[in-house]
Amino acid sequence: MLPPVPEDVELRIYDASGRLLRVITSRIPSGCHTVQWDRTGNGGERLDPGIYFYVFRAGATRMTRRLVILE
Repeated sequence: MLPPVPEDVELRIYDASGRLLRVITSRIPSGCHTVQWDRTGNGGERLDPGIYFYVFRAGATRMTRRLVILE
Protein backbone atom coordinates (compact mmCIF):
# COMPACT_ATOMS: atom_id res chain seq x y z
CA MET A 1 0.00 0.00 0.00
CA LEU A 2 1.30 3.44 -0.94
CA PRO A 3 1.61 6.15 1.73
CA PRO A 4 -0.79 9.12 1.51
CA VAL A 5 0.45 11.77 -0.91
CA PRO A 6 -0.25 15.44 -0.14
CA GLU A 7 -2.41 17.17 -2.77
CA ASP A 8 -3.56 20.72 -3.36
CA VAL A 9 -7.24 20.91 -2.47
CA GLU A 10 -9.57 23.79 -3.35
CA LEU A 11 -13.12 24.56 -2.29
CA ARG A 12 -14.93 27.39 -4.12
CA ILE A 13 -18.31 28.69 -2.93
CA TYR A 14 -20.68 30.48 -5.32
CA ASP A 15 -24.06 32.16 -4.92
CA ALA A 16 -27.06 31.11 -7.05
CA SER A 17 -26.14 33.64 -9.76
CA GLY A 18 -22.65 32.14 -10.13
CA ARG A 19 -20.72 34.87 -8.32
CA LEU A 20 -17.62 33.51 -6.55
CA LEU A 21 -17.87 34.25 -2.82
CA ARG A 22 -15.11 32.27 -1.14
CA VAL A 23 -12.03 30.23 -2.02
CA ILE A 24 -10.54 27.86 0.56
CA THR A 25 -7.29 26.10 -0.34
CA SER A 26 -5.08 23.67 1.48
CA ARG A 27 -2.43 21.01 0.92
CA ILE A 28 -3.42 17.80 2.68
CA PRO A 29 -2.67 14.07 2.41
CA SER A 30 -5.13 11.85 0.56
CA GLY A 31 -7.99 10.39 2.57
CA CYS A 32 -11.20 11.60 4.22
CA HIS A 33 -11.14 15.07 5.75
CA THR A 34 -13.59 17.65 7.09
CA VAL A 35 -13.67 21.34 6.20
CA GLN A 36 -15.02 23.83 8.70
CA TRP A 37 -16.18 27.10 7.20
CA ASP A 38 -17.24 30.17 9.18
CA ARG A 39 -19.90 31.16 6.59
CA THR A 40 -17.99 34.22 5.43
CA GLY A 41 -17.02 35.37 1.95
CA ASN A 42 -13.51 36.34 0.86
CA GLY A 43 -14.11 39.89 2.12
CA GLY A 44 -15.11 38.71 5.61
CA GLU A 45 -18.84 39.34 5.12
CA ARG A 46 -21.24 36.79 6.64
CA LEU A 47 -23.39 35.05 4.02
CA ASP A 48 -27.16 35.16 4.34
CA PRO A 49 -29.35 32.05 4.50
CA GLY A 50 -30.05 30.68 1.05
CA ILE A 51 -28.88 28.29 -1.65
CA TYR A 52 -25.24 28.27 -2.67
CA PHE A 53 -23.04 25.95 -4.71
CA TYR A 54 -19.56 24.65 -4.07
CA VAL A 55 -16.93 23.18 -6.34
CA PHE A 56 -14.40 20.84 -4.74
CA ARG A 57 -11.14 20.05 -6.55
CA ALA A 58 -8.37 17.68 -5.50
CA GLY A 59 -6.00 16.35 -8.14
CA ALA A 60 -8.13 14.97 -10.99
CA THR A 61 -11.30 14.94 -8.85
CA ARG A 62 -13.88 17.69 -9.28
CA MET A 63 -17.32 17.74 -7.66
CA THR A 64 -20.06 20.38 -7.76
CA ARG A 65 -22.77 20.26 -5.10
CA ARG A 66 -25.55 22.42 -3.68
CA LEU A 67 -25.17 23.96 -0.23
CA VAL A 68 -28.13 25.27 1.80
CA ILE A 69 -27.67 27.70 4.68
CA LEU A 70 -30.81 27.60 6.84
CA GLU A 71 -30.08 29.99 9.66
